Amino acid sequence: LSNGCPEACSSSAISCSGNGVVTGPNPSGVGCKCVCNSGYAGDRCDRCAFAFINFGGVCVLDQCSRTDVSCNDRATAVAFQTLPNCVCTCKPGFAGSRCGECTAGYANWPTCNESCSDVAVSCNGHAVSVTPNATNATD
Repeated sequence: LSNGCPEACSSSAISCSGNGVVTGPNPSGVGCKCVCNSGYAGDRCDRCAFAFINFGGVCVLDQCSRTDVSCNDRATAVAFQTLPNCVCTCKPGFAGSRCGECTAGYANWPTCNESCSDVAVSCNGHAVSVTPNATNATD
């Protein structure tokens, strides 16, 4: 632990992040041995296992069937390819395989507002240049 004391390995909530059961000291001599609950992985059960995704702090099976789970709730559709590779059709302003970033001309994830930096986005391609207005950045 951070205080220099060896971990007691007596609390699953502490040693296994509340997502598994501690079975005793790790055979390597460092930390504790955890048996993770379904959907969790890692020495401390602190990350999602293969084919699972963090949704609201809980690891849920990613079946590429819900845009809110598989695409950060930033898509109009999602299709199954091969786990863990869902194919998300991102809403305008969002990009990435799981719509987890802003596309060109947008900024400030997770809202991805127009950044007044791309003529194609801010001016529908009908201008030579675009400059943010000091009073209203979307004019």
